[in-house]
Formats: sequence, C-alpha cells, structure tokens
Amino acid sequence: MIPYFQTEGCTLYHTDVLEADIPSCSIDLIVTSPPYNVGIEYSSYEDSKALDEYLEFSRSWLTRCWEWLKPDGRICINVALDTTTPTPFSLGATMTTLAQEVGFRLGFLVKRLCAVCDGAGRGDYSALQGALAEAI
Repeated sequence: MIPYFQTEGCTLYHTDVLEADIPSCSIDLIVTSPPYNVGIEYSSYEDSKALDEYLEFSRSWLTRCWEWLKPDGRICINVALDTTTPTPFSLGATMTTLAQEVGFRLGFLVKRLCAVCDGAGRGDYSALQGALAEAI
C-alpha cells in the first residue's frame, strides 16, 4: 500500500479500511471520519443503508482498526452526534457503543486536528504532523 503522505516518524494512508492490507499491531494512531449514513454521494460507498446494515459495516471497520492498532494505540473517530436521515439515531453514542464492543476503551482527545482541503478530499496534511506526533 502506498502512503498518501509520509515524513520522518509519520505516515498517512488514505484508503478503504475494508480493503487495506495493514499488519496487525502496527499502527499508533488512526484518525477517521467514516460515512455517517446520511445519503452523501461517495464514489465507492452507498451512504443510505438500512440501519442494521450500516451498524454491521461500522462494526467491520472498527474491528479492522482494533486489529491494526498497537496495544497502546489510539483511534480518533469524527462522527456527527446525531443523524436524522435515513433513520434518526444518536450516531455518536452508537459509534461509542460499537467501539467498546470491539474492545476499545473510552477516552478523550483534547486537541482539534485540522487540514486544509481542496474540496475533493485532498489536503495539506503537513499541518497535522506535529499534532499527530504529539497525540501518540
């Protein structure tokens, strides 16, 4: 797998979590913003699944992340607290519950990580390097 961005001590991958080939226990930090299941048009993902199908999808990618993280690794998940389409539910609470079922312990990251994106999912991630290194 080819890194999306790489510098000394920091490698970023921009890939589909369900297709990535990453060794177990090899990652310090995962930062992700998974689909919210609110009907956004993605090129390779249907974002309007039935709730049970969406929850199974979420459990699958969380399980992969759990397997890839080092024992002291961390995951930062960016999700909306609540959604109203297609089914109203508390996405934040649901994602927290799923993560705990997979094995994650609840924690907090008090630093906001930001990147300047060009609207097509490409961005200048160099600003994240220090924050990411500090988080791990």
